[in-house]
Amino acid sequence: LLIMKVIHHNEPFLHVTLEDVFSSRELEIVHEEIKGLKQYFGNPDVTGTALSQDDEPLKKGDGIFLLQLDYESKITKFIDKRIKQIGKSEWKNPTFRRVFHSLVWGNELLNCYKGNDYYKPHFDHGVFSLIFFLWEDTSTFDGGDLYFPEYDYIHKCNNNHAILFNSKEIHGVTPLVTKDETSTRYSIVTFSVQNETQSLHDKWKDFNRKSSAASISSLYQ
Repeated sequence: LLIMKVIHHNEPFLHVTLEDVFSSRELEIVHEEIKGLKQYFGNPDVTGTALSQDDEPLKKGDGIFLLQLDYESKITKFIDKRIKQIGKSEWKNPTFRRVFHSLVWGNELLNCYKGNDYYKPHFDHGVFSLIFFLWEDTSTFDGGDLYFPEYDYIHKCNNNHAILFNSKEIHGVTPLVTKDETSTRYSIVTFSVQNETQSLHDKWKDFNRKSSAASISSLYQ
């Protein structure tokens, strides 16, 4: 039985990494649910991609918001448990911790990246972004890592790991390079908003209206 490891970092910016996020049984359930959702994946226009100054999508890759499902996702249940575990961890930065505990989490976005897919640098709407990385054991590829251009920092994405960071940190996904057509890298992005009086349903309705990601200066395009 794997126990998730929570690691707090101050450099090159405040962020938290998670290792061994899901147990072997949970991973089986997650991949089974993803398999059933593949037929419903939509293009970047459907998943609220960030746009360039010319209104061109910055993302190449498909996905689906789990909030759209007509059933209760087991993936979201697992993620809710992990968010609680993060909250109980030993925080190095007390302000970071207070902000984390003031948030409402949800509106998970499942992304699917295949050969030559990418996401150019952008920032997200919301307060913190939490991204889980997953792929089948049969998938082999290079790239598909998180890039933070303002720090010239590449966060190597490992299977069954995750990263939490300020949503306004500019980040992107480096192109995925594969040798076959079946290799796929998944990410599940969980967004957060301030926990105020507005209902959760209305919060995410407004959130989706704005899109989950925002465009940035042409400097990064």
